[in-house]
Amino acid sequence: MIVFTLLTLVGAVSAQGTAKIHVFDYVEDELTGPGDPVLVLKESKPPASILFERPDELNIDLHKQAQMSVETYSINASSYDMYLERNVEGAVGYQHPIPGTLNLKAGENAVISIDEDKDDVLKGNICRFGDMPTPKLDTAVMVVCLSYGGEDNIDNFKVIGSNTGCNGCKIDNELPSTRVLDSLQFTIDDTNFNWNITLYYKGRPEPICSLKQKLGPGGVYLLNVKSPETASNNTVDCIVGPPLSNPTDFWQPIWIPLVVLIIIILIVVILACLNVTYPRVREELLRKMGRWTPEDETRAEQEKKSTRLNSLDTFRGLAITIMIFVNYGGGGYFFLEHAAWNGLSLADFVFPWFMFMVGVSIVLSVQSQLKKGVPKRLILEKVFIRFVKLFVIGALLNTALPGGVELAKWRFPGVLQRIAFTYLICSVLEILFIPNLGATEHVGGERMTVSDDQNEFTETGKFLSDTDYPEKKMSSWKFGTRVAADAASCRGVEDGPPRYAYPVSGTEPGFGLFKQPNSEHSGSSDGTPDIGSEPGRKLLSSRHTSTAPGSLLTDPVTTELSSSQSSIHRQRQTTERSLLFYTWPQWILIVIITAIWCGVTLAVAAPGCPQGYMGPGGLADGGQYPNCTGGIAGYIDRLIFGSHIYQHPTCKAMYKTTQAYDPEGLLGSLTSILTVYTGVLAGHVVVTCKSSRVGLLLRMIVLTLCSLIIGLVLCKGSLTEGWIPLNKNLWTPSFVMITSSSAYGILALCYFLVDFTKLWCGTPFRAAGKNPLFLYVGSSVLYHFFPFNWATENEHGPLMLQAIVGTICWILVGVYLDCKKKYYKL
Repeated sequence: MIVFTLLTLVGAVSAQGTAKIHVFDYVEDELTGPGDPVLVLKESKPPASILFERPDELNIDLHKQAQMSVETYSINASSYDMYLERNVEGAVGYQHPIPGTLNLKAGENAVISIDEDKDDVLKGNICRFGDMPTPKLDTAVMVVCLSYGGEDNIDNFKVIGSNTGCNGCKIDNELPSTRVLDSLQFTIDDTNFNWNITLYYKGRPEPICSLKQKLGPGGVYLLNVKSPETASNNTVDCIVGPPLSNPTDFWQPIWIPLVVLIIIILIVVILACLNVTYPRVREELLRKMGRWTPEDETRAEQEKKSTRLNSLDTFRGLAITIMIFVNYGGGGYFFLEHAAWNGLSLADFVFPWFMFMVGVSIVLSVQSQLKKGVPKRLILEKVFIRFVKLFVIGALLNTALPGGVELAKWRFPGVLQRIAFTYLICSVLEILFIPNLGATEHVGGERMTVSDDQNEFTETGKFLSDTDYPEKKMSSWKFGTRVAADAASCRGVEDGPPRYAYPVSGTEPGFGLFKQPNSEHSGSSDGTPDIGSEPGRKLLSSRHTSTAPGSLLTDPVTTELSSSQSSIHRQRQTTERSLLFYTWPQWILIVIITAIWCGVTLAVAAPGCPQGYMGPGGLADGGQYPNCTGGIAGYIDRLIFGSHIYQHPTCKAMYKTTQAYDPEGLLGSLTSILTVYTGVLAGHVVVTCKSSRVGLLLRMIVLTLCSLIIGLVLCKGSLTEGWIPLNKNLWTPSFVMITSSSAYGILALCYFLVDFTKLWCGTPFRAAGKNPLFLYVGSSVLYHFFPFNWATENEHGPLMLQAIVGTICWILVGVYLDCKKKYYKL
């Protein structure tokens, strides 16, 4: 029996547990001294273990505690009487009892606020708030305590709050609050921005107090409402003190990987410098030692002749790497996520960069096939097949959801679907209107293409006859009347009045709207031979004053080019002038498509929404249009697709929207074509200026500045305002221009580092850029599998580690595939 009693008493000790008090000191420091004042807590109800433990008593010297600070103490979970002592000449002068008894259960918390009135009389207030709240990621909890009035007064308060990051939001939005013991608690659901907080007493129009506060993520804060007796201006004061529970370190998960990244960059720079000098030093040593083999010579010559631009793969790999990192959460940081509505973040640049590189690839692919003599009809068939494959894969990826897809909400639009659509449109424009930009000849001021099944003749200034290169297929011109050619000088000898030149239609693909004829069509229909059709004739570089079809053909002058450099320069200038001639239909169609977007967006009103509305709805615009998310763009998608669109738009959390909205919707796909076409322009620059590194770099810089200026004009230099604001969800033209400007700039930087100065070989992004589709699809399908994902705490540190590990794994996959020379394409 004695043993049982002892065990019961010991169990009572362990069951009693502890609680915590948080002492806030508002007493001015100059009115205090050592031991003045002192907060005394005496346990009024002895614990069950009185045989083994004395009643708890705590004396807190408030003089040692700085004003407006908080100190936390652990005490027994029990009942306490409290009073304040003032010291007079080293002895306790008088005591100020704190009304009420502090009753705390195990795990509960209480705030004890110490202040003084205008007569220096100390006053204390007790506010119990239960268990310590545990805020979620990037949220905070505020505990409201009153230092005046009855206990039930806290129920008559309401909290009005607005997020300053919520552009144009409704300012009288009541925040949900909960009564917990003596306190009122509410949650700040986004600590990345300042909050305007106002307290109202129910039934009174005027606010009790207002404040603007920036809270730390994961913190618990006390909002103390002071009575007029202790307030500084005879009114109610609202004071936010130091956190009751410290917020998490917001930047630590960023700066640690950033330091590691800087170290890696320095190592890469050192290795890059060694990579530039090592081959030259190695070659010199091997030659001196007599160990330089013919295989080494052949390999060195091939490297010198290699014209592949590794910067294109590098930029593409950089884009897909950041895309995977963002899709894997980016550590939960708001600036690594998509903007809620208007504005830009790093995540908003990634998709446009990828689409930009799609445009560059279109030009390179089409030109490569034209150079091989592939008919345009077959190229169009390949483009359409690839469009279908991309669209189907994108639709299937939308079903890769945890627990499976709900067929009633199977999302039809998507990332790959938008890429497929824009790829199809821009590829068709490129195939129809642009000729082979490789080999060019100049007759009558117009370009002539010479190509075979394997190569292209690129040296400007020579027009080869069939006897020299019988397998070549030459474009030709015919004239209104017969023109003879003098064998010695190739000067045209006209038998009549001035003749006019015009292009001949043929059967082979070549100039887009103008077909490139076969070699067997080297004569005109009336038997008049065309220039270059007569065997044994060779036309050296010709100069003409007239360039347009149908213009007067002037007397050609035979010239010899002084060097290959001047030949390349002249060829590039002529090719660029020809591009202006051939791309004008593309420009017209792109302008029309963009005008359609502007007309529909700005002139057509969705039901219940104002004309030209481009807002997120919900709380935006003062809450006047809660169901107008995305304006006419959102209405069109909901009308056509119904519930088969994205159900969790980026604006949902901040603007409290209820309507579904798809960022890859129909209307935004029109301006997405403009994004891909900016990449097409970059592809034209790459093809026409490939032989001039400085020229390519300068043209990229010009395109960067032009796009930037246009984008800044459209948005008036603002992130959230302007005639046409920056908005990824709507894919506005200003968004297209700004993101394209950054794409031009980064491509120019990659070209400078990788291809121009060769300071960097592009590793590891170059390897990833050779298998972008494989990496994107793989990262989407295997997202929920280890080592790309695992269960972790919902904090920035673990989430950042998870995103970095998952991204590195996919980069290593790209490097492995590149080493094995395995490239997966549709």
